Amino acid sequence: MTIRELAKASGVSTATVSRMLNKNGFVSKEAEDKINAAMKDNDFQSEKRIKRRATGEGHPKQLNFTMLWTSDIRASMTGTGHDIMLGITETMRVIGANLVVDYIDSDGSVPKCLSDKSCDGIFLHGDHLPKHHADLVKKRPAVWLLQSGDTEYGDRVQPDHWGLGVSAYKNMELQGCKNVCCISHTLDSISLPYWHSRLEGFLHAGKFGKTKYCNINTAYTDPLSSPEDQKNIAIDIVDKLEKISPRPDGIFVANALGSYIHAELKHREITPMKDIYMISGDMDAYGQFLDSETVKIDIQGRQIGKLAAEAMLLRIKNPDMDKIKYFTEASLLTP
Repeated sequence: MTIRELAKASGVSTATVSRMLNKNGFVSKEAEDKINAAMKDNDFQSEKRIKRRATGEGHPKQLNFTMLWTSDIRASMTGTGHDIMLGITETMRVIGANLVVDYIDSDGSVPKCLSDKSCDGIFLHGDHLPKHHADLVKKRPAVWLLQSGDTEYGDRVQPDHWGLGVSAYKNMELQGCKNVCCISHTLDSISLPYWHSRLEGFLHAGKFGKTKYCNINTAYTDPLSSPEDQKNIAIDIVDKLEKISPRPDGIFVANALGSYIHAELKHREITPMKDIYMISGDMDAYGQFLDSETVKIDIQGRQIGKLAAEAMLLRIKNPDMDKIKYFTEASLLTP
């Protein structure tokens, strides 16, 4: 029985089951009772199950995995990158597996994990891989993390960004906001980036809510681009925000521009959380520490890593099953 099947039997989410099994995060007493009852009914033993699934009954094998960063290596240095690797590592440690970290060089050379036959599976985070690299990845189990990267192969573990957009709208509605706005980027690709999924959830909630809503879209800017570029985009956003009549009293920054927008608002003597309620993006994005008093988004990277490891072990056991997309819960953190 997988944690997905256990979640279904318990009547709770997969993320809730994983939090309880890994003792990582809050789980209500009611949910614990349901999960324990389902475990008892199905003779579910998590640690033994993981070891059997990873190695095979009677055939112990040292498993070797690679965490491959497919884009800028600095992405691994964010809080989310750190938490994801912690989550994967904790599960790998239970089964005695090895985990190494690698990345794609700008010169296009092939990372060792893609040519090394001892690599049993690859965790991927970042942009699409060049065709030659992708063809090599497809030869072994792969799990994509978060929402970027190729959707044609590999399983995927990502936060429920659409649901997060819904939560952001409802949160501002509960705060008594009368006119709210979601700040995102213009969509210029076929695949939906995380910030667009958040926008879609926000707009969906707005259609059924009582609070007036709108959105401001800007051209996409890489979070790793220069601070000056991001500052200029924030100035343009706040210009547009001030032209809306009446000016929104609540904003949801769905992308990574929260700290720059926060700084520009203060520069214009508009105080976030006083003059305008602000949900300003992921708590570990670049520069987000500058506006710690706003509402933050916690996508729970460690939980994503743990679930990704579970997904990898399930894939090894069932190599021919259809690819699966797993969603984890994200939460809003009030100051």
